[in-house]
Amino acid sequence: MKMKLFIGALAVCALVPAAGCSINSDVTVKAENTGVVQTTRMEQTTLQKSTSEENTFVNETVSETTSRRFLRLANGAYPCFDNALFLGSSRVETLAEYGLAPNADNFAKVGLNIRTVYDSSIIDNLGYDSYSKIILVFGDNECGWPSLNVFENEYTDLINDLAKKEPNAKIYIQSVLPISKKANEDEGNIKDGYTRENIEKINQAIKNVADRTDSVYIPAPEEFTADDGYMPDDAASDGVHFGKKYCLIWLDYLAKTMEGQE
Repeated sequence: MKMKLFIGALAVCALVPAAGCSINSDVTVKAENTGVVQTTRMEQTTLQKSTSEENTFVNETVSETTSRRFLRLANGAYPCFDNALFLGSSRVETLAEYGLAPNADNFAKVGLNIRTVYDSSIIDNLGYDSYSKIILVFGDNECGWPSLNVFENEYTDLINDLAKKEPNAKIYIQSVLPISKKANEDEGNIKDGYTRENIEKINQAIKNVADRTDSVYIPAPEEFTADDGYMPDDAASDGVHFGKKYCLIWLDYLAKTMEGQE
């Protein structure tokens, strides 16, 4: 999964709640010895201002029956992602590249998996009751692992570590989303084990992890699977990383899922 590296809004030295604040300015810094670029959110209390634009709800894909508090705001933010952390690989950073869900913290890196996340600073810097929700998006880069049991055990350990650091956070585990038929036939993906067959297997393992850890398993939105069982051709130019349209479908689906858990 090769994309330009981008790390979305994450305060590494001091993780703070995002509620009641909006992002007015970003400071980009480089973490020493990691090669990871991170964007630190500068807290502003601008949401206290009431303007017609800030209070306009956008309903491009959300059902009319969805509660207003889960609809997308005009600035791209979802109220349900206040105090939320997205953690995962390059499909997560796509959200940040499009500037979506700006009120959530986004920590993502190309190739990040449930092992290499410990090489970053994110785990060490948790523990300040910063988050009420943590959305994990792993499994893509682990599809080629030889043992699903090892994957289950290590993913369980990661979630338990996160729960210890952020005991008040509800943890959501996204399934591995589909890839296109073309991507499924790509030699590089086949070599890495990133195929439809392995995605189906690892998603069962992710379900098992959710059961073990009392986390919420999130299947793929139905729009992400065409009649042939693959991702629709118009969803992603490379068959893996979604365009903005499908990113919004994904976020709307996450929002509705969270509404059911509230």
